[in-house]
Amino acid sequence: MINKLFYIVALGGFLFSCKGNEGSSDMRKKVVQVYAHVLYEKEVLKQIPFGSKVEDSISIRNSYINSWIDTRLLLHHAELNLPLEEQDVTEKLENYRTDLLIFTYQNQLLIEKLDTNVSDLEINNYYNEHKANFALADYILKAHYIKLDSLDKNINKVKKWVLSEKEVDFEKLEDYCYMHSSEYSFEDNWMYLYDLLKVVPIVSYNKERLLKNNKLIEFYDNGYYYLVRIVDYKLKDNVSPLALETENIKRIILNDRKLEFLKNLSSDIYENAKKQKQIEIFIP
Repeated sequence: MINKLFYIVALGGFLFSCKGNEGSSDMRKKVVQVYAHVLYEKEVLKQIPFGSKVEDSISIRNSYINSWIDTRLLLHHAELNLPLEEQDVTEKLENYRTDLLIFTYQNQLLIEKLDTNVSDLEINNYYNEHKANFALADYILKAHYIKLDSLDKNINKVKKWVLSEKEVDFEKLEDYCYMHSSEYSFEDNWMYLYDLLKVVPIVSYNKERLLKNNKLIEFYDNGYYYLVRIVDYKLKDNVSPLALETENIKRIILNDRKLEFLKNLSSDIYENAKKQKQIEIFIP
């Protein structure tokens, strides 16, 4: 890449002496000129955080100057080649200013006044009223899985613990996996099947059959022994469980509140302006 900046400030002292003496002639020194546009030292130094290392200051300085040159060159050619009507951006700028101010005002009010607490009752009610909207796009399951060295001498004992319903056996299993398993999970959270397959390399060409026909899956692969116990599952296109949709429902409820808040805000402002006779509608 060709560097358009033909000099590099080698000493950091100049940078910091200028920042500490903004009334000096150095601050009014021209850095570069592109056609009629001039970049002064003062503007460059504004881009460099106070206390930056010399090498970082030089890098920031050069990057800013090169970017400034590119911008002014493109601006010059745009002004030279675009029709005059295309160059009149006054209306566009005013529209942008209007949108930005309104957005900033609305966002500030949302931060100050919008209730962001969503109760479990609201989530449950929304879920029950909109179940048709929560069809599963993929297979999900609850599963416990373990990854052990294939030479582990206690694999049969681990398998027995996994199948046991006794609390004491589960405690033994947890303790053993903590000490000997490179990867394991006994959480009862719903997960997508493809997330499980990222950590457990099960080879299956029929996911539905895999879930329906296997409560316990065990196999050896690449020097490891894998054991998976399928606790529960749901097939694709079934209704997604509430536990998997809770955060999504919260976002939906909050977004609905936000839209309602902004709608009421506009309505209230309009009604107040009418009462104060600040709106006049002229019908031809």
